Amino acid sequence: MDEGNSWVDERNSWVGDVNIWVRDRDSWIGDVVGELLQTTQPRFHPSPSECLPGVPHTALYR
Repeated sequence: MDEGNSWVDERNSWVGDVNIWVRDRDSWIGDVVGELLQTTQPRFHPSPSECLPGVPHTALYR
């Protein structure tokens, strides 16, 4: 039985590593998008009506 459990533990550990990598990647993408928005947009925080149509206000400016 121990053999099966160690395999499951290893798989779960690997899944956790992948989830962390995906979170890091998403965070990195968010940082890059934020940098691009800052360099192309005015530095002040726009009002929701100035955001792109159909895009939630918080999606672009966090």
